[in-house]
Amino acid sequence: MKKKSTAASERQPPWRFKLFPYLPIALTLLVFALIVFTLKTNATSEALYSLDNELMLSLAKLRTPGLNEIFIQLTALGSLTVMSLLTTVATVLFWLGRDRLSAAHMLCASIGAWVLIRVVKNIVGRERPTLIPRLVDVDGLSFPSGHSLATAAIYGTLFFLTARHYPSHRAKSVLFLMCLCIALLVSFSRVYVGVHFPSDVTAGLSLGAAWACFLIIPSETLKRKYGLTAKPR
Repeated sequence: MKKKSTAASERQPPWRFKLFPYLPIALTLLVFALIVFTLKTNATSEALYSLDNELMLSLAKLRTPGLNEIFIQLTALGSLTVMSLLTTVATVLFWLGRDRLSAAHMLCASIGAWVLIRVVKNIVGRERPTLIPRLVDVDGLSFPSGHSLATAAIYGTLFFLTARHYPSHRAKSVLFLMCLCIALLVSFSRVYVGVHFPSDVTAGLSLGAAWACFLIIPSETLKRKYGLTAKPR
């Protein structure tokens, strides 16, 4: 009996893995909820607007023609065109690699992200900032940043699904840093070019990360239940 219990305990994942992805979901949703609460509460909304405006004015002072061109290009990495192309390529590659679960997972991450963007924007109804000149032409509502939400959700999902194929911790670390840097740079660029408040991109990153982490739950459940595994490289 002792041997069986010992073997069973060895198969159980360490406690820190049991917290994933539930803890990141809780933390990112908490950040998002706090921003929405602050924005929608009269007593705190003015303070949030004041902080947003101060940060935007500080960034505007750093603008140069060279930096402007760099961040205009960076912000395109979170556009609908690029995100759709990335999702399509990743989905096709996973499908051709006979990793059908990852292909479906990638599609769900992308479609769900765009649904969240539209729904939350319409519910919150925040107008875009007009404090500093915009470097790119945009329309629609401001909260949350669609670029930030999409990059967090899609690049985050791409990291998780790709990391399944690479058992090396070094490879996973490199992938994670690449995806994280892209999401952060795209989000920063949205404030720099003057089309979003800093709180917009923070909320977008939080909600996008929460969505990416949430999808891990059904994906891992299906993988364990039906043996849908990806062959590591």
